[in-house]
Amino acid sequence: MEPQSTSKPNQDWYHVFAAHGIDDSYFEKWIANYEITTDAQKEAVNAQIMPCVGTSRPMVFIGLFGGGKTHIANAIVKNALMSRRSAYYYTMASMFRAYRTSLRDDDFPEKKFFERIFGCDVLAIDEMNVRSNSDAENRIIQEVVDKRYARRKQTIFIANMEFDEFSEMLGERLIDRLKEQEAAIVTFDWESYRGKTS
Repeated sequence: MEPQSTSKPNQDWYHVFAAHGIDDSYFEKWIANYEITTDAQKEAVNAQIMPCVGTSRPMVFIGLFGGGKTHIANAIVKNALMSRRSAYYYTMASMFRAYRTSLRDDDFPEKKFFERIFGCDVLAIDEMNVRSNSDAENRIIQEVVDKRYARRKQTIFIANMEFDEFSEMLGERLIDRLKEQEAAIVTFDWESYRGKTS
């Protein structure tokens, strides 16, 4: 999935990854070193995830803690960056922290925050189960789905929960919008990946 060659070694991209939300523990996490030990993992990666990479189709990664959802999402974001596309990784908390900061930051005001969130080629939002369910959060999530759908931009939603819970959290209208976009719903229901390669 990631570029096979580049004019710079990977470590020269570290500052780019960091500026786009990637934690240093994920700088060298790729699809290629995601350990696949079950048929379910192989099916998820090869039949559900890979066909969506480089497209505008959204993806929803749900399921158990430690299944490798964040590993793969970060790999997709980094691949986009190394292909000279705009991409960002946020946790739910960090995205709303950035939003609140934009309300009082002259260098990165609210308008620029929304231009980034709505306009980047790839946006990954992790830990969607960790949220306050406030009116402001609900409004922004609704706008993320709607605006990025209209602009044909790919969004990856990641949550440590079952799909029914995710559907209830997001709401019927937004779930229908994701279905209209032929979103890949990927369930990570295998043994915890932590303690192996991520």
